[in-house]
Amino acid sequence: ETFGQSACRYIEESGLHAEDFKGGKRSFINYFYKLRDKGLDKIPDSARKAIDNPDEWVTKKQDSSLRALIENVYPELNTSLRESVEYYDKNLPDYVSAVLLSKNLYQLGILNDLYGAVRDYCDEKGLMLLSDTTRLLNMLIAGNDTSFLFEKTGNFYKHIMIDEFQDTSRMQWDNFRLLLLEGLSQGADSLIVGDVKQSIYRWRNGDWGILNSLGNEELKMENRESSSPLNNFPVRVETLKTNRRSETNIIRFNNQVFTAAIDYLNALHLNELKEDCLPLKRAYADVVQESPKNTEYGYVKAAFLEPDDEHNYTEQTLLALGEEVQRLLEEGVTLNDITILVRKNKNIPPIADYFDKELHLSVVSDEAFRLDASLAICMLMDALRCLSNPENKIAEAALMENYKLQMTNDEQPKFTTATPLPEAFTSRRETLRLMPLYELLEELFSIFGMSRIEKQDAYLFSFFDAVTEYLQSNSSELSAFITYWEEKLGSKTIPSGEVEGIRILSIHKSKGLEYHTVLLPFCDWKMENETYNHLVWCAPRQAPFSDLDIVPINYSTAMQQSIYREEFLNERLQLWVDNLNLLYVAFTRAKKNLIIYGKAEQKGTVSELLGSALSDMTGKSYATGEEIYELGTLYL
Repeated sequence: ETFGQSACRYIEESGLHAEDFKGGKRSFINYFYKLRDKGLDKIPDSARKAIDNPDEWVTKKQDSSLRALIENVYPELNTSLRESVEYYDKNLPDYVSAVLLSKNLYQLGILNDLYGAVRDYCDEKGLMLLSDTTRLLNMLIAGNDTSFLFEKTGNFYKHIMIDEFQDTSRMQWDNFRLLLLEGLSQGADSLIVGDVKQSIYRWRNGDWGILNSLGNEELKMENRESSSPLNNFPVRVETLKTNRRSETNIIRFNNQVFTAAIDYLNALHLNELKEDCLPLKRAYADVVQESPKNTEYGYVKAAFLEPDDEHNYTEQTLLALGEEVQRLLEEGVTLNDITILVRKNKNIPPIADYFDKELHLSVVSDEAFRLDASLAICMLMDALRCLSNPENKIAEAALMENYKLQMTNDEQPKFTTATPLPEAFTSRRETLRLMPLYELLEELFSIFGMSRIEKQDAYLFSFFDAVTEYLQSNSSELSAFITYWEEKLGSKTIPSGEVEGIRILSIHKSKGLEYHTVLLPFCDWKMENETYNHLVWCAPRQAPFSDLDIVPINYSTAMQQSIYREEFLNERLQLWVDNLNLLYVAFTRAKKNLIIYGKAEQKGTVSELLGSALSDMTGKSYATGEEIYELGTLYL
């Protein structure tokens, strides 16, 4: 601001105006006026170009007297321009860092106070958070060898196998590593099993970089593994190259599309930082798999949709999804063989609603397999709550409402007009309460006429089996069983094959599973900053910001101009891998058929990444929505 005020005053005292300089009203000299008025976002390229360059200040066509005036003010204004730009460049990182920090500083204070209150409460009550167990063990063994741990536990382990290692956290690995080291020092081998490409639980502190760096000296340096005692022992890496799940065409498609996707992302990294993205290339170095089959069966389809005058993008996706499912059914694919995977749970209700109301097809979500998703069982449990505690008005109101719902088939129940409970229940509460649990549940089933509720058999069979198992080691005391239901039994799932319908679930919940035919709608999530308020926890190393050990910063490109640039680049890599891995997990669930729907011309998303990869594979343009990619024919 000071540079701007002095420069503008000097220009005006010299009898000049901004439009007198080269460029007229768009002259770089407006830079000084923006400085004075605090309206500068960034220094324009024209201002930087004008430093120590008189030709950028005047034109040959200008009046000689005006040219003389500009040449006269040039030395002082040029000095002001150079010094102000140098000042801007020098202090910009601190300024941007302060702005980024200030956005969450208040919330950080609240979080710190809340954390302190929780700690005080735990200390007062003698409690420990479950999340603290890993940290406590880490503190316990810090600076000690594993013999100390074995002495305390009374156990001795030689061979260790760790599965799903790609989702191991850094602190967990610090704990596990000592166990492995003890066994290795005695000549006993250990086994680590994992796949970096299927690491999709970073939000649970999973760190794929640990597995990615094993056996790679260059990446060990980046992941702080270079000084580990484990480096004294050889690491033998075995890659399972044969895919026995998917048909040949699906394997071939995944081999090609992810190889092209890695090349695309690495090119972005190379163009900006002038070096290859080694962690990313290493993570997908083994992406190419082989098929044990000689036949080339399997079907892949990828289409990129765009809204039109009649339907928005969501409606277009639902229409395409419906048409595809109808085609699959006509070709002989059964409902139970069709699975729809989604990135976000919020996409499940509109898909299920569309299939139910428009196509009259049954759709069952992952949550629908839980016992607490059954109306009949929820009514039974609410009846038990009423008997156990007659003052529980919430349970009674819920029981009334559900009873009315199944009696009247009212799809929009209102609590103000609840149907009274059956007299056989209200007049016999005390008698019912004293009955054995199993017989009581059977009696309640009869009293409330639950046999009229459709599609409950699979849930009820599983529920009564669980009750029988529970009673083998527990009494019929109602409150104890209600607690058991709330803490454990309610979340138990029934075998999905017992429910007829199209499966729909999130990509995260599909991990480790396989499906005959996979449909992936809304394949358009962002490669970065999906939630718009994504936080990166940074440990400042530069004063005065280092006075805080750790700070939350909103992920944005502004971090590149701050002291948090290194954290930004690392988080961007993590987001790339997170979202690429989600795509990989989704694509590799399919056994026979894989059908994908993305969004046309959607920059910065997996749709753009997939479209670019397909273009590299075929030479055609897909991301615009003009072309549909297909490989093979529908396979039953």
